[in-house]
Amino acid sequence: MKLEMLESFFTGHPEIDADHRKIIDVINLVDDAITNNELGQCRRLLDSFLEVAKEHFDREEEILKKIGFPDVDNHQTYHEDMLDRAEAVKNLCREMKDQGHIKECFDEMVGFLIDDVVRGDSVFVSYMIDKGIVKR
Repeated sequence: MKLEMLESFFTGHPEIDADHRKIIDVINLVDDAITNNELGQCRRLLDSFLEVAKEHFDREEEILKKIGFPDVDNHQTYHEDMLDRAEAVKNLCREMKDQGHIKECFDEMVGFLIDDVVRGDSVFVSYMIDKGIVKR
């Protein structure tokens, strides 16, 4: 099942929104590889997925620092926890040989990311709207 860029994924900030699109694209590539039972490709794409997520988190944290978001330290810790959880799931996925278990692991990893985009980012989106940095 393809993941689409939902309205709830938009922050109003062009760089963050572009990252969210890129993450969704990689998610869909991994999902395709799992569906087609291309496990070698899947493992490579899982690494790519985590790298794209890490780059996004780093960029987002820099943006939050620049705009003076007061809770940036907690948001950064939240990102670190998300990456740790995703890395653990990726390692489990690497050890599995069958498509069904890898799909379950990957879905869990995607859940972590969607949790960040929808729940985690909502805090600073409200801040950006209140400060007139973005319109939504």
